[in-house]
Amino acid sequence: METQPVPLHVATDVNAEPIPVTIPQGIHLEILNEGEKKLHHIFLSSNPTSGGNKGAELVKLEVETMSLSFHDIRKPGSPLVQAEVHIFNLLEKTSRERGFHTLAQEIQRRSDIRIVVLGGDGTVMWVVEEMISHRIDFSACPIGIVPFGTGNDLSHVLGWGIAAPKTLLGENLVELKRLIVDWIDATISDFDIWDIDVEVNENRGAIVKVRSDEGRVLKRALSRFQGPTEVPILHYHRKMSNYLSIGIDARIGFGFDKKRTRSTICNKCVYGWEGFKKLFTRTVPINE
Repeated sequence: METQPVPLHVATDVNAEPIPVTIPQGIHLEILNEGEKKLHHIFLSSNPTSGGNKGAELVKLEVETMSLSFHDIRKPGSPLVQAEVHIFNLLEKTSRERGFHTLAQEIQRRSDIRIVVLGGDGTVMWVVEEMISHRIDFSACPIGIVPFGTGNDLSHVLGWGIAAPKTLLGENLVELKRLIVDWIDATISDFDIWDIDVEVNENRGAIVKVRSDEGRVLKRALSRFQGPTEVPILHYHRKMSNYLSIGIDARIGFGFDKKRTRSTICNKCVYGWEGFKKLFTRTVPINE
């Protein structure tokens, strides 16, 4: 197995700059001419099942675009904020494709853009891979996070916290408006994304996908069709943000994925229980 950092600036160029992410500390200032009002485009990519289904709040609005004009109530006398908010559901293919297509169009228009991921570390990487497949220029589209996952390690590292906000929208969208100001004013920093390549032995190895479906654990060896014959996939490629597990911590994660629930609190309990169990069992060395 080999790992190497792939700093992404333009999705098709692996030798470019790292992807830009947003960090809440500090303020990004831009001087505008008197009377000029800047329109900010905020793309909210929601995983409705994340954060104990809190991500579904946006989907329930049943709107794809909202135009907002408001002042930051935390700062009396603050300038007017104008934002076009685009909402898309990552789990729904039509909504997802439309969202990334619109994002690519706005980047071509050189709009001021933020894309905000409502989910955990896995959802962030899902959005990154979708942006790569849609050839979206990372340098023109900083990524922010609302921590709706279980561990939220990446969100914690970047300063967005480890717990989801109690209220995402609020009365008259007041909480959403506060978040929009934070995303616009956030400091932009670079963050490396890594490429992971795994190749298994043809005679002994297999790449298995595990998921939970209504209490049932489903395991499936990845395969593809070579002509009329189905053959196993022996080479696996993924993007990685901040960690890769091998050994006992990978076994804990494997056990967790088999029992993952839709509740953040329950998921943390599952993780703790899997870790406790693995203390008393032998982890097979990777060369066996």
